[in-house]
Amino acid sequence: MKKKILSLIVLVTVSSAMVFAFFPDVPKHHWAYEYVYKLWERGIFIGYPDKTFKGDRCITRYEAATAVSRLLDFIEEKVVGAKIEDLVTVVNGIALRTGELTR
Repeated sequence: MKKKILSLIVLVTVSSAMVFAFFPDVPKHHWAYEYVYKLWERGIFIGYPDKTFKGDRCITRYEAATAVSRLLDFIEEKVVGAKIEDLVTVVNGIALRTGELTR
């Protein structure tokens, strides 16, 4: 019985690690690694069924729509209950990055 329980624990642990493994085709030294990782971590990009990112191929409009939808869901989830000051800070930060706001 103990062996079965231990085997089950090991199986669940290994399976969990496999489910949450980052894309093997995105090298850590790639300039976009951090950005892709953040999007993966937040569930915006989940990759392909073969667990890859395929960063060298073009994205389809379907994939873009899916990513934008997930991004909007993520923002909506994080914004609900946020203070107005926090939202203004976020908007100003985006504006600074895009050059819309100057200080």
